[in-house]
Amino acid sequence: MLNLLNFLFSIGVNASSKVLPAYLVSRGLSAKAISSIAACYAVSRGIAPPLLGRPLDRAPRFVLLFAALVATAIIAVLASLSTEVAYLSIIFAVYGISTTVFYMTINSVATISHSKQKARALARLEVVYQLGFVVGTAGAATLSVVFGYRSIFVFWCATASIGAVVVLAVTKGKTRARSDSLPSSVRDVARQLRTGFGTFAAGITTIGFC
Repeated sequence: MLNLLNFLFSIGVNASSKVLPAYLVSRGLSAKAISSIAACYAVSRGIAPPLLGRPLDRAPRFVLLFAALVATAIIAVLASLSTEVAYLSIIFAVYGISTTVFYMTINSVATISHSKQKARALARLEVVYQLGFVVGTAGAATLSVVFGYRSIFVFWCATASIGAVVVLAVTKGKTRARSDSLPSSVRDVARQLRTGFGTFAAGITTIGFC
């Protein structure tokens, strides 16, 4: 599951990062404005790890992965709604946090699950990320040429949404298999996440009407 999630997330991250600057230039933003937006993303990614390390250790891993993926899907929708610099700066600062949460969590799970082969597990994640880099970059270039820049937001949102569905599907299977041993609070969280995901999927259609 980890490699699949990493692959999907990598596709979205690289697709958006490669095409968004060209999209923003086409909407009249200057290089300075685009750089300031990118700086907000970079700063949030830089300060988030030391601040979030201890809180993330206390939260269930599947909840963190699901939250990061859903947040990314929502951010893809919100980023398509406006090209105001201040607005996008805030959006991408939040995106930096969600990206940090995702990668900190997935690396944590990989090292815990493969405690005797940590290097191999992390190497696989890196290989899968690079595959996502290739697919995301190629997909973004193709979609932007065929369907226009705005199709990237749909692509970005879709990859994150599929990842969230994968987390729910795996969690559902594990919850059923271990339902007698799991605390009721965990079962309740899993049930609420499954129920609430449908509302997030509706956000994808927003892009088509903007």
